[in-house]
Amino acid sequence: MIYDDGNVITSLTFYKSMLFKHTPDECIKRLNMLRRADFNVLKIPAFDFTVHGNEVIIESDYIKGKYACEEDMIKVKADCMSGDWGFGDFHYTNFKVHRFTREVYAIDLEQFQQISVNDRKINWSKNWKSL
Repeated sequence: MIYDDGNVITSLTFYKSMLFKHTPDECIKRLNMLRRADFNVLKIPAFDFTVHGNEVIIESDYIKGKYACEEDMIKVKADCMSGDWGFGDFHYTNFKVHRFTREVYAIDLEQFQQISVNDRKINWSKNWKSL
């Protein structure tokens, strides 16, 4: 993310490193599928990843803003409940609302996975019972 407050231009990047006991093939597959995923409302921060042996390092734009609330999650629910691939954990800390654009971003990128719509609905109701 590039942030200009009028006096200083700041570039923020988030790094996440995951070390796998076995090969990181599943994580690599998930991240490649996420790159090709098409959402209507839900946004994915720009990201890249590198693999070094059993370590996967994800570098993504930092989303400046607050965690998603119920009102925000209502906007993205349809995006989260279709297709063979999607996010499996709908805890509010996995989604942030951009400070300026109010767009909702998924920030726990490795949660993108092949998961049935029924399982997603179950996981959704664990966190958003009233929606």
